[in-house]
Amino acid sequence: MLLQRGRAFEGEHQVGLREKCLEGKAELSANDSVMSGRRWDNGVSSIQVLLLMLVAIMVCSLIPVQSVVNSRLGAQLANPLLAALISFATGTMALIALYLAVHSDVPRIPTETRIPWYLFTGGIIGVVFITAAILLVPHIGPGNFVAASVVGQLTVALIMDHWGILGVSQQTLSPARVLGAVLLIAGTLLIQRG
Repeated sequence: MLLQRGRAFEGEHQVGLREKCLEGKAELSANDSVMSGRRWDNGVSSIQVLLLMLVAIMVCSLIPVQSVVNSRLGAQLANPLLAALISFATGTMALIALYLAVHSDVPRIPTETRIPWYLFTGGIIGVVFITAAILLVPHIGPGNFVAASVVGQLTVALIMDHWGILGVSQQTLSPARVLGAVLLIAGTLLIQRG
């Protein structure tokens, strides 16, 4: 229902924009698209999604580097948990520096906002991932670890998209998306056997 309302608004908005263009009175805002491509529920066009995916690819290309750095640190220290702790401590220091560079105020959690408990589990999930990387990469290699993690991430992401879990924008599982996941799993098996 929420999805249908968003599409109805989008249709009305585009028709109104088209009429303004024809009259020569159009002023584009950040929410207007001059492209005729598909728009996502959050107002991002297909082109913008592709560009953002390229940014994600570049950022995520650091994951195998991080896996190797952390696993080597764990081997040097002969203590994988200490390596994970150091990884999170340096990450925390980097985040503090970034926060202070962007904001002039002291961070605080709003007391008037009730935050569900599960929204505080991201750090715990990060500990599981980083520790698993430190323990597994020396045995299976960074390529296999990253391939397996991508399959796991994509599988859970497709389930979350399909059911709208944790409030994400719901995107029905299509045959094309299923085929993409199957091809990714096949690619992971090829990487593992190669």
